[in-house]
Amino acid sequence: AYYVSGEKNLSPLLDALYGDKNKEIIGHHFKRDLRYRLREDEKIESRIFDVTQAHYVIDPDGNHDFPYLCAKYLDFTIMEKDKKDPPLSEWEEEKALNYLGERAICNFLLAEGFKSELLGLDLDSVYAKMDRPMLKILAQMELNGILINKEYLKELEGEFENQIFLLEKAVEDSV
Repeated sequence: AYYVSGEKNLSPLLDALYGDKNKEIIGHHFKRDLRYRLREDEKIESRIFDVTQAHYVIDPDGNHDFPYLCAKYLDFTIMEKDKKDPPLSEWEEEKALNYLGERAICNFLLAEGFKSELLGLDLDSVYAKMDRPMLKILAQMELNGILINKEYLKELEGEFENQIFLLEKAVEDSV
Protein backbone atom coordinates (compact mmCIF):
# COMPACT_ATOMS: atom_id res chain seq x y z
CA ALA A 1 0.00 0.00 0.00
CA TYR A 2 1.21 3.49 -0.85
CA TYR A 3 0.20 6.95 0.27
CA VAL A 4 1.76 9.92 -1.47
CA SER A 5 0.71 13.34 -0.24
CA GLY A 6 0.88 16.51 -2.26
CA GLU A 7 1.40 17.11 -5.95
CA LYS A 8 4.01 14.60 -7.05
CA ASN A 9 4.77 12.85 -10.30
CA LEU A 10 3.40 9.38 -9.64
CA SER A 11 4.15 8.00 -13.11
CA PRO A 12 7.35 6.13 -12.11
CA LEU A 13 5.61 4.49 -9.15
CA LEU A 14 2.48 3.62 -11.13
CA ASP A 15 4.51 2.35 -14.08
CA ALA A 16 6.52 0.10 -11.77
CA LEU A 17 3.33 -1.13 -10.11
CA TYR A 18 1.17 -1.70 -13.18
CA GLY A 19 4.00 -2.60 -15.55
CA ASP A 20 5.26 -5.74 -13.81
CA LYS A 21 3.64 -9.03 -14.86
CA ASN A 22 4.94 -10.63 -11.65
CA LYS A 23 3.05 -8.25 -9.38
CA GLU A 24 -0.51 -8.63 -8.21
CA ILE A 25 -2.49 -5.53 -7.35
CA ILE A 26 -5.36 -6.02 -4.93
CA GLY A 27 -8.24 -3.57 -4.70
CA HIS A 28 -11.95 -3.06 -5.19
CA HIS A 29 -13.89 -1.53 -8.09
CA PHE A 30 -10.73 -1.58 -10.20
CA LYS A 31 -12.44 -0.44 -13.39
CA ARG A 32 -12.11 3.23 -12.46
CA ASP A 33 -8.35 2.84 -11.91
CA LEU A 34 -7.99 0.89 -15.12
CA ARG A 35 -9.95 3.55 -17.03
CA TYR A 36 -7.47 6.17 -15.84
CA ARG A 37 -4.49 4.07 -16.97
CA LEU A 38 -6.12 3.38 -20.33
CA ARG A 39 -7.12 7.02 -20.83
CA GLU A 40 -3.51 8.04 -20.25
CA ASP A 41 -2.46 5.27 -22.67
CA GLU A 42 -0.41 3.61 -19.95
CA LYS A 43 0.19 -0.13 -19.93
CA ILE A 44 -1.36 -2.59 -17.52
CA GLU A 45 0.74 -5.73 -17.23
CA SER A 46 0.30 -6.68 -13.57
CA ARG A 47 -2.30 -9.15 -12.38
CA ILE A 48 -5.35 -7.54 -10.85
CA PHE A 49 -7.40 -9.06 -8.04
CA ASP A 50 -10.61 -7.11 -7.58
CA VAL A 51 -12.38 -8.21 -4.40
CA THR A 52 -15.70 -6.81 -5.63
CA GLN A 53 -15.49 -8.71 -8.91
CA ALA A 54 -14.39 -11.89 -7.10
CA HIS A 55 -17.39 -11.59 -4.81
CA TYR A 56 -19.69 -11.42 -7.85
CA VAL A 57 -18.32 -14.84 -8.82
CA ILE A 58 -18.72 -16.23 -5.30
CA ASP A 59 -22.18 -14.80 -4.62
CA PRO A 60 -23.73 -13.36 -7.82
CA ASP A 61 -26.94 -12.27 -6.09
CA GLY A 62 -25.29 -10.85 -2.97
CA ASN A 63 -24.43 -7.32 -1.91
CA HIS A 64 -21.01 -6.37 -3.35
CA ASP A 65 -20.60 -2.97 -1.73
CA PHE A 66 -17.10 -2.71 -0.23
CA PRO A 67 -18.19 -1.47 3.24
CA TYR A 68 -20.74 -4.29 3.36
CA LEU A 69 -18.11 -6.88 2.42
CA CYS A 70 -15.81 -5.56 5.17
CA ALA A 71 -18.59 -5.76 7.73
CA LYS A 72 -19.82 -9.22 6.66
CA TYR A 73 -16.54 -11.03 6.11
CA LEU A 74 -14.17 -9.15 8.43
CA ASP A 75 -16.61 -7.91 11.09
CA PHE A 76 -15.10 -4.47 10.57
CA THR A 77 -16.77 -1.13 9.89
CA ILE A 78 -14.56 0.98 7.65
CA MET A 79 -14.43 4.75 7.69
CA GLU A 80 -16.58 6.08 4.85
CA LYS A 81 -16.13 9.20 2.79
CA ASP A 82 -19.25 11.32 2.45
CA LYS A 83 -20.04 13.15 -0.80
CA LYS A 84 -19.89 16.38 1.20
CA ASP A 85 -16.35 15.65 2.39
CA PRO A 86 -13.55 17.57 0.70
CA PRO A 87 -11.28 15.66 -1.70
CA LEU A 88 -8.90 13.25 -0.03
CA SER A 89 -5.97 15.47 -1.00
CA GLU A 90 -7.37 18.15 1.33
CA TRP A 91 -7.72 15.86 4.36
CA GLU A 92 -5.28 15.97 7.25
CA GLU A 93 -2.54 13.47 6.53
CA GLU A 94 -3.28 11.25 9.55
CA LYS A 95 -6.97 11.00 8.66
CA ALA A 96 -6.12 10.18 5.04
CA LEU A 97 -3.61 7.55 6.16
CA ASN A 98 -6.19 5.92 8.44
CA TYR A 99 -8.85 5.97 5.72
CA LEU A 100 -6.57 4.50 3.06
CA GLY A 101 -4.84 2.13 5.48
CA GLU A 102 -8.14 0.58 6.53
CA ARG A 103 -9.02 0.03 2.89
CA ALA A 104 -5.64 -1.49 2.08
CA ILE A 105 -5.84 -3.94 4.98
CA CYS A 106 -9.45 -4.85 4.23
CA ASN A 107 -8.69 -5.36 0.54
CA PHE A 108 -5.81 -7.68 1.41
CA LEU A 109 -7.82 -9.69 3.95
CA LEU A 110 -10.86 -9.95 1.69
CA ALA A 111 -8.65 -11.03 -1.22
CA GLU A 112 -7.05 -13.80 0.84
CA GLY A 113 -10.47 -15.05 1.97
CA PHE A 114 -12.07 -14.79 -1.48
CA LYS A 115 -9.16 -16.57 -3.17
CA SER A 116 -9.63 -19.48 -0.75
CA GLU A 117 -13.38 -19.42 -1.27
CA LEU A 118 -13.01 -19.36 -5.07
CA LEU A 119 -10.72 -22.40 -4.81
CA GLY A 120 -13.11 -24.18 -2.45
CA LEU A 121 -16.04 -23.57 -4.80
CA ASP A 122 -13.91 -24.58 -7.81
CA LEU A 123 -14.50 -21.11 -9.29
CA ASP A 124 -10.91 -19.86 -9.31
CA SER A 125 -10.54 -20.54 -13.03
CA VAL A 126 -13.83 -18.72 -13.75
CA TYR A 127 -12.45 -15.64 -12.04
CA ALA A 128 -8.96 -15.93 -13.54
CA LYS A 129 -9.98 -16.78 -17.11
CA MET A 130 -13.24 -14.85 -17.49
CA ASP A 131 -13.91 -12.19 -14.89
CA ARG A 132 -10.43 -10.74 -14.37
CA PRO A 133 -9.78 -10.23 -18.13
CA MET A 134 -13.22 -8.62 -18.45
CA LEU A 135 -12.18 -5.80 -16.09
CA LYS A 136 -9.82 -4.31 -18.69
CA ILE A 137 -12.33 -4.86 -21.49
CA LEU A 138 -15.17 -3.20 -19.57
CA ALA A 139 -12.93 -0.30 -18.54
CA GLN A 140 -11.96 0.23 -22.19
CA MET A 141 -15.62 0.05 -23.26
CA GLU A 142 -16.61 2.62 -20.64
CA LEU A 143 -13.77 4.83 -21.77
CA ASN A 144 -14.67 4.55 -25.46
CA GLY A 145 -18.42 4.67 -25.02
CA ILE A 146 -20.83 2.94 -27.35
CA LEU A 147 -22.48 3.85 -30.62
CA ILE A 148 -26.26 3.84 -30.75
CA ASN A 149 -28.21 3.31 -33.96
CA LYS A 150 -30.90 5.96 -33.40
CA GLU A 151 -32.73 5.15 -36.62
CA TYR A 152 -33.10 1.48 -35.69
CA LEU A 153 -34.26 2.37 -32.18
CA LYS A 154 -36.85 4.79 -33.60
CA GLU A 155 -38.08 2.02 -35.93
CA LEU A 156 -38.22 -0.42 -33.02
CA GLU A 157 -40.15 2.13 -30.96
CA GLY A 158 -42.78 2.32 -33.70
CA GLU A 159 -43.09 -1.47 -33.83
CA PHE A 160 -43.50 -1.66 -30.04
CA GLU A 161 -46.10 1.11 -30.03
CA ASN A 162 -48.06 -0.80 -32.69
CA GLN A 163 -47.85 -4.05 -30.68
CA ILE A 164 -49.02 -2.23 -27.52
CA PHE A 165 -51.93 -0.71 -29.45
CA LEU A 166 -52.98 -4.15 -30.78
CA LEU A 167 -52.71 -5.70 -27.30
CA GLU A 168 -54.77 -2.88 -25.73
CA LYS A 169 -57.41 -3.27 -28.45
CA ALA A 170 -57.56 -7.06 -27.89
CA VAL A 171 -58.02 -6.51 -24.13
CA GLU A 172 -60.80 -3.93 -24.73
CA ASP A 173 -62.57 -6.21 -27.21
CA SER A 174 -62.48 -9.13 -24.75
CA VAL A 175 -64.30 -7.21 -22.01
